Amino acid sequence: MTPNEMKAKLLAEAEAAIDKLLAKRSPANQITMREISQLAIESGQQVQAAVLHSLTQASQRAEPAPAQLECQQCGRKMSYKGKRKRQVVADGGETAVERDYYYCSKCKVGIFPPR
Repeated sequence: MTPNEMKAKLLAEAEAAIDKLLAKRSPANQITMREISQLAIESGQQVQAAVLHSLTQASQRAEPAPAQLECQQCGRKMSYKGKRKRQVVADGGETAVERDYYYCSKCKVGIFPPR
């Protein structure tokens, strides 16, 4: 995804959050500070989750996996097991990450190396 495509997608997500906020809010002469605060928090969380998801997806390049990785514990070559998906919980929310997965049959450990 190009920077301009990501920008357009994030702007659309922010606009959707704003539309949702405006649809939910009480009339101006009836809205409370508590409601204003809650709407701001909800809208911010929606935009934050969209940014987290977009940046995570953009970081998952379609590069080929490294041919070999060595186990950090025993030094043997690890087996490439293909791509695996993981749900990741971050400060900004939860998102799915798909990365290459390697496994050491001797140490019984697997890793998702960073890119």
